Amino acid sequence: MGLHADRYEFWLYRQLRKRFKSGEIYLGDSLQHRCFTDELASLDVKASVLDQLDIPWLRQPIESQLKALTAELHEQWLSFNRELRQGKLKHLDYDSERKTLTWHRRKANNDVAKQDSFYEQLSFCDVGDVFRYVNGKCQFLSVLTLLQPRYAKQVADSDSLMAGIIA
Repeated sequence: MGLHADRYEFWLYRQLRKRFKSGEIYLGDSLQHRCFTDELASLDVKASVLDQLDIPWLRQPIESQLKALTAELHEQWLSFNRELRQGKLKHLDYDSERKTLTWHRRKANNDVAKQDSFYEQLSFCDVGDVFRYVNGKCQFLSVLTLLQPRYAKQVADSDSLMAGIIA
């Protein structure tokens, strides 16, 4: 069994495409596949922009920020553990033998009367009427175009656009 040149070439092109997308390979004169460092701002520009933003936590040393975040995370873990032991987290079960935490979906509230009373307050109307009302307020249909064959001479009217959305 030998090397199949056409398959190898196809594989090679696929590998190049994957590497371009991931950024492992770049082209110097390409707009789409540029080097990652080209996207980064220089330190001079970054410092002036950060000074203009005036973000308070940027003025604190990183060690104090990490210490504060670690303490907050520790408190959240303790709170989670306390609530789990007290049984407040009904959607979580802890298996002490396997040492696993299992999540299960809560049963849905089947309060049909409450749902019916809500929907009885809404008046019945056609979906097309809702679209026409919303289009009258914000003209969202004006930015949509139908996907048509290249040589179609029809202009997309609002009814066709609404039918396409509903479909």
